[in-house]
Amino acid sequence: MKKKIKTSKLMISFFLALSVAGTAIAQELSNKNASEDAKQVYQYISTRNSFDTNRLFSGQNCYHGNQIVGGYTEYFKGLFDLTGRYPAFLGVDYEYVKRFSVKELSETNAVFIKHWKSGGLVTINWAPFNPWTGGDNRDLRNVNLNELVDPTSAAYSKWHAELDRIATGLAELRDSGVVVVWRPLQEMNSDWFWWGVVSHPEDKEPFSKVWQDMHHYFSVDKGLNNLIWELSVVEPINNHGIDFYYPGDDVVDIVGTSVYKTPYANYNYGAMLALGKPIAACETGPADCCMDGTWDNMCMVNGIRENSPNTMYFLNWHDWVDHKASILNNLNSSDLLNDPWVITRDEVNWKNDITNNSPMVEVLIQSGANSINKGDNLLISADASDSDGEIVKVQFFNGYEKIGEDTQVPYEFEFTDVPGGVLHINVRAIDNKNAVTQSQTINVTSVIPSLPYTNLVINGEFDSGISSWGSWGNNGTNYTINADDKYNVTGRNSLRAEMVIGGADGWMCQLMQGLELKTNVEYEIGFKAKANKKAKLEVQLGQNYSPYGGYWFKSVSLDTIAKVFGPYNYKNYKNDKEARILFNLGGQNATTIWLDSIIVYEKVATPVSVVNYVNNQAVSLTIYPNPVKSQAAVEYTLPQNGKIKLSIYNSLGREIKLLIDDFKMAGKYKMEFDVSSFNSGIYFYCLSTDKSMIFKKIIISK
Repeated sequence: MKKKIKTSKLMISFFLALSVAGTAIAQELSNKNASEDAKQVYQYISTRNSFDTNRLFSGQNCYHGNQIVGGYTEYFKGLFDLTGRYPAFLGVDYEYVKRFSVKELSETNAVFIKHWKSGGLVTINWAPFNPWTGGDNRDLRNVNLNELVDPTSAAYSKWHAELDRIATGLAELRDSGVVVVWRPLQEMNSDWFWWGVVSHPEDKEPFSKVWQDMHHYFSVDKGLNNLIWELSVVEPINNHGIDFYYPGDDVVDIVGTSVYKTPYANYNYGAMLALGKPIAACETGPADCCMDGTWDNMCMVNGIRENSPNTMYFLNWHDWVDHKASILNNLNSSDLLNDPWVITRDEVNWKNDITNNSPMVEVLIQSGANSINKGDNLLISADASDSDGEIVKVQFFNGYEKIGEDTQVPYEFEFTDVPGGVLHINVRAIDNKNAVTQSQTINVTSVIPSLPYTNLVINGEFDSGISSWGSWGNNGTNYTINADDKYNVTGRNSLRAEMVIGGADGWMCQLMQGLELKTNVEYEIGFKAKANKKAKLEVQLGQNYSPYGGYWFKSVSLDTIAKVFGPYNYKNYKNDKEARILFNLGGQNATTIWLDSIIVYEKVATPVSVVNYVNNQAVSLTIYPNPVKSQAAVEYTLPQNGKIKLSIYNSLGREIKLLIDDFKMAGKYKMEFDVSSFNSGIYFYCLSTDKSMIFKKIIISK
């Protein structure tokens, strides 16, 4: 039955044309002469992300060239014996360790053809040798990418001879009906391949021209109409990301990344979404520290599910000396391939998936609702249609968080009691063939109330990147600090500090922000943090000038679970307009620390923003015990009849629980509330009437 939607507080009779047509996830292939099978496979794999189940294709790389013969037996048959399933994608590199002859490439292709005929999907990587020197792909000598597109250069002839050899192998697959996800010249933002950043630093044009020329040569001159072109970078970003090197919509079909991280993190994910192409985790595995066979395969798939949900497939890499990256030789491979969210070879059915046009969808909000009050209701509407089928459902999202769903026209959802901050409203329409179209996003600002304490820290939530923050590293250290929207502790971002070489002591890598401290004023310091392993973090208030003396200091221990640290109380006895809060991150190598929700509260005499007296009586609010672990008692007094609202806010001013929203008679009231489900930290109870508002701080300590 169609759900009944109550009238929004902000509802008016018409909608603003603040709507943007969505771009279908499935698109046309860059090769306009692509085969019908290639078109159908592309549409099939790029529209499996239905945001419900079976949305992520599995994959396994099986070495290089004709090494695939043994690799297939080792990994694919090994996985089938262990799990009862084969990965959907079979991958290999057409070169990397040697220049494979046409005969050897044909031996490689025989395994691909067999896998294809068994219902599987195919992806091929190409990491070519240096065409100037004849050395391998990590030979950085004599490189000038412009020569590869200059017919008058000697390098051009050598390069095109290599293209011809590779094209011969790809043509055999074409003639056998095999569609290939083609991933050449991967990780161009690295400094280890000859086509990478060392060849033309800060200049993307030479790489783009080489890619464009190869695309034209293979698509037009060689007639390779069976290729789906995949452009991929490497994580973490050592230089520029995928948006910098992107050579154009007309030569790219899929964007992807190489990730060897525990847990999985695609730092290019936002840029990839903006490019509007299907996204792949085209080379995955554990971090170097975990390549001993103890890595949990589910860590990777859960990381994708939670932080990069539009990813359409992953491809674990093969093992190498003293490194275990494959699905088979790490933990819980059976759980991975039997996860209902993961597609294996037996589930692939692109041939039976009749060509389907993706739906069209627009997101609409009511006129004037670009700025609303926190706690209000927001009515969201979607205009969705499908030219060759029907809309099954429309899903409503705030950012990547699903907030609602509707299956009948008119497609509507009322977002009740909206949180404070910026809302990122978008919708996704799904048709009867499981094709998905996502609308663009409308941003809505939800105004939040001010807190009774003043936070001296600017951008302590890192929602504005790392603005207002400075960093310093001693000579010999190697670290990066940036805002991370994937492993945020709270809010939209967290700060991510990666110490490759952290030096001998904590002070050798520092994060800091200037602030003013006043005489005889009490301060509360707090933050949330975690690390990729057990680590130490030091925080202090002190001088932002020589001799950099400290007023207050705290050392804490971190692990992989985010924790609240504080609030720590400190009374200052010296005016210092040039003080700072400082985090010492160093003294440890191969360590990544995430920081969020940093506060330095300047305490005031009473945490009451407004107190209204009526007939010599005041609205009052008391909470005890404080701190509290589980059950809190709330007592309040109302001097007159009226409507009241009692809510709980977190330290960022976001309402997280509404306790009362009702008319009350004058008098004294008492209630109990269970806070055991809340995380440890600082919270505020807010009691508001028509004429007054009271905040009371409470500390939840588990």
